[in-house]
Amino acid sequence: MIAIATAIFTYSVFYGVALFFGVPNPYFIASVLIAAMIIHELCHLIAIEASGIPAQMFFLVVLGGAMPLLGYEKKYKELSWEKQAIIALVGVVGNFIAILAAFCLVQTSYLKFDDFLKIANLNGSLILWNLFPLWIFDGGRFTKLLFNSISEEEDAKYEMILLACFGVVVIALIFLGKLSFIHLWLFSWGLHWQSTHDDPHGSENPKAISKSHCVLLAAIFIIMISLGAIILSTTPNWI
Repeated sequence: MIAIATAIFTYSVFYGVALFFGVPNPYFIASVLIAAMIIHELCHLIAIEASGIPAQMFFLVVLGGAMPLLGYEKKYKELSWEKQAIIALVGVVGNFIAILAAFCLVQTSYLKFDDFLKIANLNGSLILWNLFPLWIFDGGRFTKLLFNSISEEEDAKYEMILLACFGVVVIALIFLGKLSFIHLWLFSWGLHWQSTHDDPHGSENPKAISKSHCVLLAAIFIIMISLGAIILSTTPNWI
């Protein structure tokens, strides 16, 4: 009920704001926004419940969340860091699914190609920003778990490799006018913060991600955020 009520409220806000600013087709804009948020949070919710923990989700304008039901927070924290890291990453999988679903609708002539590009652009933006290694963003939660699991001797190497990979993508896309060095700086700053403020003994924790899975998850993370940047940069603005 909370999810339904807050989704309806958030949709109404999106519609009202679009109408106020005279955005063409405010119904489409509001629908695309709330759909992207619902699919994103639903993926988090499914991943939490697949770990055996009852979950709930809510929406509050530009924010959304999926979390354990009241009373199950302790059980969630007892999950391995790998499971928690996967839960953090899986939300943006929903945004990739939204793009794919929109493309399928284009093939059936149910959706115009121009509208598909707008949907792709919006979801590309959500993928990119959600995965920045900052604060309470999905990327922030993921990189915290990642660096906690990596030994102190390996932290700098992971930071350098992740930054180099994303840096190549951003620099290549800057010429398209959608990204700037600010994006690279934010990624760099967030990554450095996470690597230097991690648990120095985290790699010894029984819940820590294994070395081989740290490599795998780090690769998945950098591929996802890079794809988000590419999708955002190669599609027209959704508004």
